[in-house]
Amino acid sequence: MSSLSFRKSLVALFVLAALGLTASVVLLSRSSGSAAAAARSSQVGGLGQTSGLLPRDHLTLGSAIQVNLSKQTVRLPIYPGKAPDGTRVWFTLLDASDAGLAADLGVNYAPKLANLAIGCPECVQEVTLESPTPQQNRFGPAVVNFKGVPDFSPSRVAEPGPTGFPLKRFQPGAVAGPGYSPFIRIAGSHVVYSAPIVAVGDRDFDVHNHINTSDRVLGVHIAPPSPPGKFLESWV
Repeated sequence: MSSLSFRKSLVALFVLAALGLTASVVLLSRSSGSAAAAARSSQVGGLGQTSGLLPRDHLTLGSAIQVNLSKQTVRLPIYPGKAPDGTRVWFTLLDASDAGLAADLGVNYAPKLANLAIGCPECVQEVTLESPTPQQNRFGPAVVNFKGVPDFSPSRVAEPGPTGFPLKRFQPGAVAGPGYSPFIRIAGSHVVYSAPIVAVGDRDFDVHNHINTSDRVLGVHIAPPSPPGKFLESWV
């Protein structure tokens, strides 16, 4: 074979190889594009339920009464308490440091809550329970006596500056009163609970300006006295 013929053959091989490589790149690109599109489709379709009421077997907080995905709200049971001055307060339970009690109450098991008071005694509020007779309280929960309560009356302010941040003017909303912490421990027990107070008072709960409710509260239902053989639940 002459050198000219050899060069022509070599050029032809390079051309064929280039064409094959180009075809491979195109196929790979199409394949990658299809995979990416499938992944995006899978992500969109993998969100699960996005509207309606969440089934109870999907709840991570067993005590939750209702999770409404359409309204993006959750309904939680609330329990009665008493401020140092005797004012009625209402709190909810979210976590407990004891596994058995967490399971019984339908709240999250958070064992590290038990360590809160080690370096910060004031971070855990010690509370007491009232002890009514069975005739006085046949079905309702015992009232918790708190040493401190939050002050919901301050208005939250966040006024943007010329470029957004830093803020031109700001003011926090609800603030903790003296002795208050959302983490409580019943006197004589080692178990720590996350039990934030979410409302103060017996009626006329303000869920617009939140002068006596937590900023996230949309409604408060206080159950009437329970009839014999039943327990009517209050919720927020």
